[in-house]
Amino acid sequence: MLLELEHGIVFVQQAGQTLYMPPFCTHVSMGIENCTSAYYYVATATQFPAALKHIPWRVAVIRREAPEMHQTQLADYASAILYTLEQVLRGDFDKALNIVALHKNMCDSWNENKDKVYALCAAIEDPTKADGFKDGFKRAWIEFLERKCVLQENGKKLATCQLCKNPINKMSGNKADRLVRHFLQKHWPRADANGVQEAVDKVEIARFTEGKAHQIGKARKGA
Repeated sequence: MLLELEHGIVFVQQAGQTLYMPPFCTHVSMGIENCTSAYYYVATATQFPAALKHIPWRVAVIRREAPEMHQTQLADYASAILYTLEQVLRGDFDKALNIVALHKNMCDSWNENKDKVYALCAAIEDPTKADGFKDGFKRAWIEFLERKCVLQENGKKLATCQLCKNPINKMSGNKADRLVRHFLQKHWPRADANGVQEAVDKVEIARFTEGKAHQIGKARKGA
């Protein structure tokens, strides 16, 4: 079979060797004798914003390659995306990186690809897990937007939404929930129309703003 392959590059990987594959590089692995292989993915802070656009491709691969285990793998994939997003938005990485530029790229990527993130969550059949991931993405962004607003206010600047640059003082709602309301109505996927409608209820708003006054107070103190 190997002799019938055409084009591309063919090589034999020896025991103890590690091969680095660029993102989304099509490849085929074949065992020519009994062996064990292991692989893992690396998501860098600078590459992650652009990676969101490839979510549908990854979901398709998971469904095709692991039909019996695809629900578990989809949940693992959503968990990895959420975890990495949280780290990027918090700035939990090498401070030598240009954080301002990275956060701008992350905001642009979210505006372009948020429906793909939502579709990943919706592909998870367990409603408890799916809703948990949706809440996780909402919370990560809301905390990031609130944190940026506090820094702007402490710097005597006009506080704005980092996703669209709209001034906070022009948003509807009271001071405690207006940014949450703005994010859910303007920056959460439209595919979740029912969820957004429910989210603007005081009950849902309170769930995301609970304890926020204390957190923002601490941020102002420490700034």
